Amino acid sequence: MEKEIIFPEFIGESDEALVLVLPTLKEDLSDLFEMFHAGEEIDYWFSWELVMVNSDEFMVVLDIDWEEGAGILVGFTPEMWEFFRHVTSKQHLVLMCDWELVTKGLSAGMNDKGEFKPFALLIRDVNRGLWNLLEQVEELEIDEHQKETVDYLINVLSNLTQPKLMLH
Repeated sequence: MEKEIIFPEFIGESDEALVLVLPTLKEDLSDLFEMFHAGEEIDYWFSWELVMVNSDEFMVVLDIDWEEGAGILVGFTPEMWEFFRHVTSKQHLVLMCDWELVTKGLSAGMNDKGEFKPFALLIRDVNRGLWNLLEQVEELEIDEHQKETVDYLINVLSNLTQPKLMLH
């Protein structure tokens, strides 16, 4: 099954996270939101990948999936790559699927019972996969036409630090 690549309509930030507004996903993810709002724990995984669109054009894709889910692909064109500098400092990413949360605030996420039930997904530690993306980009064999784009992505990702080892 092929997945459609969704592009953010808006990229913003809060104190804790980078925020992507993707209203086209609201209906597609309604079953997932129902499970979240019912209190179910959903295990998810994600990866960052560099995808060659054609011989001299690249796109970065965030692939998010979960058990029994169709998964989603969020695409970032080179014009959007600058935001990766913020991802590394924020740590988390919020995928908001409702413009009303942006325009009307938290009250738009309240249900009839006064419970906060937003159409939003929090992706924790989203920057950890960027280290793998940087390694992938550095290992590319590129031609002269691709060099400027690849160098730009390396520069944007260059403030990444190596993942820390955590002992429990």
